[in-house]
Amino acid sequence: MAPISALLNEGVESTEKAIHVFFVTDQKNLGVSLRNSGQKGKDTQDFYAADKNTWEGIILAKSEIGTARVDGVNLVVAMTRQKPSKPDAADTMNDISIVSPVYQVLTSTALKNTTATICSAGDRGWVYYLSGTESGKVDIKEYDLGTGNISTFGGLNVYVDCSLGAFYDPISHHRCIIFQEMSQGHLKEYNVDTKQTIDISDTSGAKPNTSLCVTYHKDAAYLYYTDSFFNIYRVIKRQNNWGAHKQMFNDKPDEFSQMTAVTANGVNHIFFQVAGNANITHLRDDEPSTGPAA
Repeated sequence: MAPISALLNEGVESTEKAIHVFFVTDQKNLGVSLRNSGQKGKDTQDFYAADKNTWEGIILAKSEIGTARVDGVNLVVAMTRQKPSKPDAADTMNDISIVSPVYQVLTSTALKNTTATICSAGDRGWVYYLSGTESGKVDIKEYDLGTGNISTFGGLNVYVDCSLGAFYDPISHHRCIIFQEMSQGHLKEYNVDTKQTIDISDTSGAKPNTSLCVTYHKDAAYLYYTDSFFNIYRVIKRQNNWGAHKQMFNDKPDEFSQMTAVTANGVNHIFFQVAGNANITHLRDDEPSTGPAA
């Protein structure tokens, strides 16, 4: 997928440029686009990215990236090319790395795994990725940024190289992972703290290997995904229950684009690329400010 991930920059007072949308260029370098965080308003055209004549980077161009604020620092995690043992050696593993504001390799996984995401709470942060490449043998891994410890969550029947979403629930103080299961293609929630898996039952129409993005605001989690026709759907979790899906928007993401969502000023801001357009589309969902879904 074309990697895209959005983060609210809490240090920016103006809404005009408060959302930072990170993306990966054709040269495999990280770029950032500054977007409007208001309930309404147009985006600026401001962005920072290396041009086509610069050195090629090491971020996988077809992958997923993640962003979170950890201990006051805005972090971007990504799948990166592992340094070869010899200049002409073939790649054997992918690294999971912090790529902004510094480059730091955290751990590694198989070449076929291209997903990384992150969630945080204050000074704690956790990075999630996949291990295993065969059907029925894919595990979710958690890398603790504070301790460096790696935990394995197995037996979940995870779809091979599926997209991952993650959020921290400040009410229960639990962290939760969203993934797609293999047998029926349903989306699932795995609670890291209780070890419980919840079937998000009204997601049976999810496209295999759909991009997943989730944002948490006040007492609700908002999950976005697509069906096989690339229509975008949303499901909301309130009071420990996932509700019915609802189709959203008319725009459809490109099949290779990552979707990303962030909440700001009572609105969920969703970003992705549409087919045939290299620009990043920005849509708004005002559900957080208008009340519970029917």
